[in-house]
Amino acid sequence: MSTWLERWHAEQMLDPEYRLAYEKQEPSFQAARKRLSRGWEPLKSFRDHDMAMQEIDKLWGSPAGTTEGQRLDKLVTLVVEFEALVYPIGRPDWWDRFLYWLDRRWGINFWWGR
Repeated sequence: MSTWLERWHAEQMLDPEYRLAYEKQEPSFQAARKRLSRGWEPLKSFRDHDMAMQEIDKLWGSPAGTTEGQRLDKLVTLVVEFEALVYPIGRPDWWDRFLYWLDRRWGINFWWGR
């Protein structure tokens, strides 16, 4: 039995841009996936996401290495995983790529509030 998020993700994978964004995730997302493969239960709904965010607010600032710090790390990892699936970052359009090239190659910054 799959959750609505798994069904939604499978449907979105049919879109080439979503697939590319999903497959080209940043290294921190890949590290998060490895942690989730250790048996952590992923967030399955927006309600779970909201509850995790409230818990993160309570635990924020906990020292690393403590039980609270480990719980905070786990919750942040779960939230990153959920948000990467629901809100993937797509490829930039041609204009953004051109402006990036101008900025990197010639030092010309034309990022007009985009």
